[in-house]
Amino acid sequence: MLTVTCVNRTSASPETIHALAQRLGLADALQSEADPLHYARYVLGRWLILMVLRDLRVPATVADIRTGLYGKPYIPAAPAFSLSHSHDLIVCATLQHGPVGIDIEYLRPLVWPVYQQAFSQQEWRAVANAPSPSEALLHRWTQKESVLKADGRGLQVPLASVALHGLQATIGEDPQPWHLTPLALQGYAVCVSTRVPVRDVHLKDLVV
Repeated sequence: MLTVTCVNRTSASPETIHALAQRLGLADALQSEADPLHYARYVLGRWLILMVLRDLRVPATVADIRTGLYGKPYIPAAPAFSLSHSHDLIVCATLQHGPVGIDIEYLRPLVWPVYQQAFSQQEWRAVANAPSPSEALLHRWTQKESVLKADGRGLQVPLASVALHGLQATIGEDPQPWHLTPLALQGYAVCVSTRVPVRDVHLKDLVV
């Protein structure tokens, strides 16, 4: 089963986030004068990973979290997980077996024509002809980026190399499909990518 856990950064005051950073051993790793938004997202993201793994009965600490060659966090021998954030929400997807990637984007107006290079001609026609091109673009963007996160290389691979085929996607010449699971979170576009189709999704909200 796929589990997607969310935390809203506005549910925690700056004092609560700083106290959480101290408890997790992050106070020395992050400067208190750093960008407050980056600070909150980093601390809450690490906390969210640990809470998700705790629910799976996987004991872990911040020190156990590694970063892959392309920046994707992981814990050796733990189930696969993927983290993303946008605006006020931080989300973590986890899967017991196989790779997983999640991406979230706050729905907002964009100067959408500047993103055309990330899409095929067919994909771009669907964006341009949609009632809200910005919203259509963001939904497809999360589909593509979730695939690259599941793949592990992230934006080291151009988004244009991800081809969308309904609820499946492929990267470049690789014929093996990724399966897309769009999620309904009000005000956001969210998509999860996995190698196998997902039948059950468990959505959870956490508060610090």
